[in-house]
Amino acid sequence: SYAGLVMVGFHAMAGTPKAVLPHSYSLDIESIYINNIKLGEIGMEAALAAEYKVPLVMVSGDNMGVLEAEAISKNIETVITKYAIGEKSARCRPMEDVCGEIRCKSEKAVRNIIKGKKYKVFKFSPPYSLMIEFKNKHGFAPDSTVETFCSRDEKKIEFKGESLERIWHDCRRLIGI
Repeated sequence: SYAGLVMVGFHAMAGTPKAVLPHSYSLDIESIYINNIKLGEIGMEAALAAEYKVPLVMVSGDNMGVLEAEAISKNIETVITKYAIGEKSARCRPMEDVCGEIRCKSEKAVRNIIKGKKYKVFKFSPPYSLMIEFKNKHGFAPDSTVETFCSRDEKKIEFKGESLERIWHDCRRLIGI
């Protein structure tokens, strides 16, 4: 296993107002829900790591992505790499400053783990329900070989099971992300 998860260069989830290029894995995805809780890539990756008791310890990304990460766990290290001006523009911080700060904050998180600091694990409880909502109608046919596949309509697809990792693997295989 690992002592902590570090995420570098993440964006805010799809639909986040005042964020630069907000998305959740694909521009076609409107929303992702685990057990009816809406989250984006940051939350999904943190939840997958949590299944193995690995806490999120550091995130870098745009200002809105960092706010999203801090809502998941208030005691993590964060680095804002850019500030959104609009969905397709941002005021970027100097690369040298950002790279140095990412290195520093990552090292701090590792030192904190060594010292015994406990980071909150962003965990859901089984059974899991993973629902993906698409911005437009999708063309995914039900696949009987995907055992966690549960249901679909024109804009949603749902998976259920006891392992979040297995559900996510099946979902990604079926929808191609």
